Amino acid sequence: MSSEAAAPARPAFDGRAVAALIFGVGSWIAIMPVVPAAIGIWCGVTARRRIADDPTRRGRIMALAGIVLGILNLLAWAALTVLLIADAV
Repeated sequence: MSSEAAAPARPAFDGRAVAALIFGVGSWIAIMPVVPAAIGIWCGVTARRRIADDPTRRGRIMALAGIVLGILNLLAWAALTVLLIADAV
């Protein structure tokens, strides 16, 4: 056996941070984009809280990206809806 100490394992990414990024990106290609956008925002917010409480968790930027992508998607769909309604009137 080697006398060298094993390097400590890096902490894994927070699962909700990963989910936030997946749902944030997925909201741009989904048929019903509002649902994955909302889930991405929720996962991102809860992941950022968990990461802030436990500094050994990773994924703060992924959670933020999921939040931003979800919000941008909701804003884009809201603007499109307003434009379609205004055009129909």
